[in-house]
Amino acid sequence: MLAKRRRVAASQSQRSWAHLSDLQQEFPLVLPVKPDCSAYAGYIKCGDSRLGAGLCTSHRRHASRGNAEKLLWVAVSSLPAALSAKALADQGQQEEGCVPSAGLCAAKLQCCAELQDLLSDCQALVQERMAASETLVQFLRELQNIAERKLFFTSFQQQEAVEGSAREPPKADAEALAMPLPHFLEVADDVRAIGAHKFTLLSENLEVLEYSTLDSHGRCHRLSVRWVAPGTPQVVADRVPDEAQVWPDEGRTSLRDVVAHFEETVAALQPFWSALDDIDGRSWVLEPEDRSHACAHRRVLLDKHVSMVVELKPRDLLARGAGEAVLPPVEVRFLGLAARVSALEDTWSRRQGDLWDAGRGIVDNIEAVLGLTLPSPEPGDLNPSDPAGADGKEAMDRATGTCGICYSYELDTGGKRPAVPEMACENHRCTYLFHKECLVEWLQSDLSSRQAFNTYFGACPYCSEPVVCKL
Repeated sequence: MLAKRRRVAASQSQRSWAHLSDLQQEFPLVLPVKPDCSAYAGYIKCGDSRLGAGLCTSHRRHASRGNAEKLLWVAVSSLPAALSAKALADQGQQEEGCVPSAGLCAAKLQCCAELQDLLSDCQALVQERMAASETLVQFLRELQNIAERKLFFTSFQQQEAVEGSAREPPKADAEALAMPLPHFLEVADDVRAIGAHKFTLLSENLEVLEYSTLDSHGRCHRLSVRWVAPGTPQVVADRVPDEAQVWPDEGRTSLRDVVAHFEETVAALQPFWSALDDIDGRSWVLEPEDRSHACAHRRVLLDKHVSMVVELKPRDLLARGAGEAVLPPVEVRFLGLAARVSALEDTWSRRQGDLWDAGRGIVDNIEAVLGLTLPSPEPGDLNPSDPAGADGKEAMDRATGTCGICYSYELDTGGKRPAVPEMACENHRCTYLFHKECLVEWLQSDLSSRQAFNTYFGACPYCSEPVVCKL
């Protein structure tokens, strides 16, 4: 038993000296200030002497210009007995495996004024790291890591201000500073290589960024990047449709990879956005109201109570890449009076293969295949730049027809887009339009109506002529 106690004492003594050796090697200016080693005070180094080690040339050059070495005073007191040098030696009297590991939960931290200002917005993170650390050396490493990232970004902002690209980033979430220092430096290097002036947003810890670029037609495109983990970005492009939001996800992804892929996507989707601009500028667009370039469909007016939905397929353009100025694949469907819709569908199926030219504008193709001219908004009725205005809604209702049951044009059904009137009375003297949902509810309440499978048979609410509505 005595021999075992001696072995345990020797092991604990080695742990004690190893702890002091690590502290002396990494933080030689931090010394014990109490005989029992329950409190330490001194200086930690932050700045170019550490940032320059192992970094690329641009990082070392930036560190030497704006991030000079600093000595920041810290004091850690109320260390648990299990961590003091004396206690580590005394615990050799205990059985092996019974040494407590309380960590630094009850420890207290004091800092110089400069370090306090530096850590003012991440006090919770510092306390969390202190509580999670098992040794003083481990905590001082964490504290040095956080302080250096804050110093580096402060220097980064100052340099950008001198170079004429100053910006006011939002305050970073303190939790986000938990990103490892190597990742922070890697992103900072990518920002510098890409060009900081191309970013409209840089958060304080570089976890959130917004990149902006102009395409060959002068359209502005923005890319938002949020790092959810090192090498794992969450990416959204404002003008890219959902189906074309395809980003590199194999292995570790850098900011340069994401931006390069975004530039390739913007170049490849030029025909898609040009087709949308052609439709918006030369036809009466009923949907969507905001005419977003991220929306791949347009519903355009063909004639009174007849419209056409044009669905573009931008994903196919990504496979072709940039350089082919051809139209993306197109799918169409017609809405309105059944007789008119049937005739238009027949014309489209017969003539599309012969008359559609991928090298021609999309509106020219539609007009050539259907043999008609797409109507434009009537002067004074609809302002194309403000389709949601009061005058625009009134003109749209006159041209497309409101529902004869609910007296509105759009009906919220809980889907991605509101429903529009697409059912019509076939009586040419009536021609009232109805939302399918409204007509089904009307026929269900009419005792004279009947249902066969998913089809309702009944009478028009206005002229009493037969109407048929499929669910």
